[in-house]
Amino acid sequence: GEGGEGGLRRPSPSPGHGAGSGRGSGSSRPSEGFALCVLAQFGLNLVIVGFEEAYSLFCASRPSGLGLGPSDISASLTPLSLSLLLWPLAFPRLERAIGAAACFQQGVSLFLLASLATPLLRTIPAGRSLLGLPSTAWLWLFLSAISLARGVGGVQATTSIALLLNSLLHTDLGLYNGLAVSASALARSIAPALTGWTIGALHGFRVPFYLISCTCVATLVVATRVAALASAQSRPPPLDSAAPPPARSRTGGGSRRRVDPESASAVARITARTRQRLLELLRRHDGRGRRLVPTAEPAEHRRMSSGVKV
Repeated sequence: GEGGEGGLRRPSPSPGHGAGSGRGSGSSRPSEGFALCVLAQFGLNLVIVGFEEAYSLFCASRPSGLGLGPSDISASLTPLSLSLLLWPLAFPRLERAIGAAACFQQGVSLFLLASLATPLLRTIPAGRSLLGLPSTAWLWLFLSAISLARGVGGVQATTSIALLLNSLLHTDLGLYNGLAVSASALARSIAPALTGWTIGALHGFRVPFYLISCTCVATLVVATRVAALASAQSRPPPLDSAAPPPARSRTGGGSRRRVDPESASAVARITARTRQRLLELLRRHDGRGRRLVPTAEPAEHRRMSSGVKV
């Protein structure tokens, strides 16, 4: 029940807890923050899986891609594996420094840069040297940078969106996390087919990578709103708008009775007067009850001191 065994009532939610708090107005339904987090997670998985599919086909394709062999493609993914192994060790310190929302935006931004730069690799002139380096060295330098950005951005974005999602929820965490994972699985199942169909229909790789870039931009817009909701929830409410403390029930084991202010004031005066008289007795007698200062005292004090043992 609402009161429980101790007779305590649950406090009503304050006006400051809005759509981003995950509590709603006394209900456990998902809020705007949860819906936006799921949408951002959906877009992130579209970007990650779509880029993975387009990158492999772009590197292996000879007419409109780089025409790399299997060994070269696996070598270009070496920075990706290193970032997946090492970046989770550095992520906690970065998240504590700038926050989960900023980490998510940085991760998606890395995918945006990678998706814009990948189709430009075909513009590197073959057999020429640029700034003293051959074109092959420049190609592998950019391939390594793109793979590194994929690994760092993937680890950073996926971990940050999970932290944001759980920070906006307060009830039924298992249910809402399950819904978010289901949305991510849907995106992962759609992305390969959508990317492959786009490449086959358009006979090129520029448009698929640019579509991935547009998805990154849309995800960043949603992430900006999620960051605003998370910041509003973490900010303490103002003192003047704080909700009053919940009233205690008169029935129940842990409740206290209300005290009359006049009775409390009378008890305080009696206690102060008694304490003052005891202090006077302590000043006039030593530890064995003998009088130290022979002064005249009223009959009321003599009667009190004759029956008090210190």
